[in-house]
Amino acid sequence: MRSGKPIHLTQRVKDDAYSIVSQYQAEYQGVAQYYCMAYNLHSLGTLKRVMELSLVKTLAKKFKTTCQKIYRRYRATIDTKDGTYKVLQVTVERDSHKPLVTI
Repeated sequence: MRSGKPIHLTQRVKDDAYSIVSQYQAEYQGVAQYYCMAYNLHSLGTLKRVMELSLVKTLAKKFKTTCQKIYRRYRATIDTKDGTYKVLQVTVERDSHKPLVTI
């Protein structure tokens, strides 16, 4: 963060989109797992939002485009037993295998 705002991570710009999203996802899950027994786990929502903005800014820097276009390109809606969620989803098509999907 710089001046209270999320920024992109330059060291991840060289990776592909799937790897970038997977790395951010793994970092957030690690922090959430560490604090899973905390009484104020709900406060991780702010961290999630900051990490999502940093992810979008990193992807925008990689593709030299705007954050709005990244949201349009990777926006997806998933249905779970808890409800419907809007997420960023990257899919990598593979020959003779199921596609790789990260949410």
